[in-house]
Amino acid sequence: MKKKITILLTLLLLIMTSCTSFAKKGVVVFYNSRGKIYIQTDYGYIVDEVMSVPIILDRGNTVTGDLESYGTHE
Repeated sequence: MKKKITILLTLLLLIMTSCTSFAKKGVVVFYNSRGKIYIQTDYGYIVDEVMSVPIILDRGNTVTGDLESYGTHE
């Protein structure tokens, strides 16, 4: 019984820590004053748009998040 609980807890911790690996990382290639951002990732380029408070980004900044999905995110 103790062995089963240990295995279950180990699997649970493994699942919880592996969920953070889905975030994509990219480098800002271009950012204009209208909120358009061009990001280079390992798989190519992403064109994104900032719709909230102006964020100051410079060329070469690293961004991380759910970059390859559609829709509005926080």
